[in-house]
Parts: sequence; C-alpha cells; structure tokens
Amino acid sequence: MESCLGDGRRYGLEIIYSEEPQILGSGGGIANAEPHFDGETILILNADVLSDIDIRKLYSHHRECGSLASMSVLPSQNNIDYTLVKYTAQNGLAGFMDLGEPLPENFLTCIFMGYQVLSPQARHYLRPEFQSVINRFYKKAIEQQKRINIYPFLGTWIDVGTASFYHIFREQIRLGEVDLKTFM
Repeated sequence: MESCLGDGRRYGLEIIYSEEPQILGSGGGIANAEPHFDGETILILNADVLSDIDIRKLYSHHRECGSLASMSVLPSQNNIDYTLVKYTAQNGLAGFMDLGEPLPENFLTCIFMGYQVLSPQARHYLRPEFQSVINRFYKKAIEQQKRINIYPFLGTWIDVGTASFYHIFREQIRLGEVDLKTFM
C-alpha cells in the first residue's frame, strides 16, 4: 500500500502507517496506532471489505448518538456463514451469536460490516497485542452495560475476506462484470 499511496499528499490526504512486525489482530492493530490519533474519535474500515456506505453519514450518526462506539451492520439472518450481531429496535448492541445459533425472537440480527467509529474511551479497552476488537472491547462493553450504537446499512457490501473469493472477484472485475466505480 505504501508504495502505491505514499504519504497521501497527491490525493489530498495524510496517510500514516502503523507497522506491525507481528500481526496484532483487529483490536491490537488499533491500539498499536493509538499514538497517531491525538485523542480523537476515529473511523475504522476493514481493508477486506467493499461497500458503497457513506462514511460521513456513519460518522455523523455516531456523533449524534453520543455512544462509546458505533458499529455499521448489514441486517441479516444468515447464521450459517456469519457470526451475527444481535441488536435492539433502538439500535443498541445486544450481543454476538455463534455460527448456527438459533435466531433470537426478541432481537434483530445483522452482520458486522467491518466499519466502526470508536471514541477514545472505547479504545482504552484495547492493548497493542494480538486481540480481537469484538472480544476485547465490544463484549466487555456489553457486560458493563455501555451504550454501543448500531448503524444499519442497506446498500452494497462485499466481504473479500478469503483468497479464493478475492481471485474470483478480481476476475469478475477484469471481465467487466463488476464496476468498481460503484464503490467510489
């Protein structure tokens, strides 16, 4: 990425790279980059996901709710392929399901899209060591009855998270079956 994007100036951005000699996971990687955040609320996007979500709306929604964190989700009942997130009708995070777990009657379910907004207080849960942001932050925050906002999204979301899907998807792009301009 660094060889392609550089420091971001040519795109009107400032890009700072946080090196991980050893992979730190979704939580540890965030904590490792903490010195670059200057105590600000930050937006985090998983690199293996494509979506046409308007991240400005996600961020604005988070600011309006005033919660510890906001998690963007795709409403779904696919409990076979995904570990679903449970949430309330008031868009509050209620928990996480195991694969194949029966769907709850009193909660809505969704897929965590890999897009989230974390306040500095949310990031205090994280350490620069191998860890999952779900286990280290979200599950602990739920236990402590902290408000985590759910941001349901109904647009396009593609999880490119496996090598086999990546190669298939890349070929679809090459053949013109997928237009990447949809995501820009």
